Amino acid sequence: MYHRSQGGHGGLGYKIVADPSTPLLAAYAAWKKVYAELADGFGANVRTKPDWSPVEKDMLAVIDLEKLLAIERVTVEDGER
Repeated sequence: MYHRSQGGHGGLGYKIVADPSTPLLAAYAAWKKVYAELADGFGANVRTKPDWSPVEKDMLAVIDLEKLLAIERVTVEDGER
């Protein structure tokens, strides 16, 4: 990720230019941390237990899960033939 003060794209009006690998690298670092904690007693030895519910709620809102479920309800076969 590059901030315009680092040059290059600032003259084009961009404030931030993010390449596709930036979020992937951040996700990898988070996955690696979580899996390391799971490997150490399946997370039992972690001092502070994270509350994932706000993150889960945000993620489901971003992907608009209810909209996807509504589409599934009207398009998936109901099993009767």
